[in-house]
Amino acid sequence: DADKRVRDPRMLTVVQFHRLLRHRLLKAEPFRTMVLVALCLGFRCSELFALTWSDVDRQRRAVDVNRGVVCNEIDETKTPSSKAPLPLAPEVLQLLSNWRQRSPFNASDDFVFTSPRRGRKVPCNPHSIQQNRIRVAGLEMGLGDGIGWHAFRHLYCTLLDDLGAPLRVQQTLMRHKHAKTTLKYGGALEKSTRRANQKVVTLVLRKAV
Repeated sequence: DADKRVRDPRMLTVVQFHRLLRHRLLKAEPFRTMVLVALCLGFRCSELFALTWSDVDRQRRAVDVNRGVVCNEIDETKTPSSKAPLPLAPEVLQLLSNWRQRSPFNASDDFVFTSPRRGRKVPCNPHSIQQNRIRVAGLEMGLGDGIGWHAFRHLYCTLLDDLGAPLRVQQTLMRHKHAKTTLKYGGALEKSTRRANQKVVTLVLRKAV
């Protein structure tokens, strides 16, 4: 599983995340863009690495989550509720545009984070990046063991809560498998989800330059 981890994820603060982002193993591209997009959208890593450029819709300012990568195989998303569009803040859209201009794999059907070693139709290995870069960076910076992709998703959810996003908006953005219990009373409005996401993005990217 692309999301597999040995232990429960460590909890991070925004300040710790920014420190992590400046580490030598993460400040280079495409790793910097990977972790920023992961946090700014609350992605599961299985979803992040299954994204293709055709999933990024500039006109709608949204990204469509259509698939996941599990054990290096492209598969369905984790749950039916996971398969949903997410709002793209202008800053995140710019991050992705900048990376697309630099990436040699920028055709519409290429993966956003294509493996340079395994051919244009294979995404990078999220578990390898977690173990060899994110985890090592956390250890070297004194943040402890257990830091991986899921820590960014946990931080995203924490920030949504701290910034006052209603529970139903949080569950829409997180796309939890039990979201239907809350959402059956009415889905979150698009403006509400965009507003909540924009608050997180602004907080995360404010000191990430």
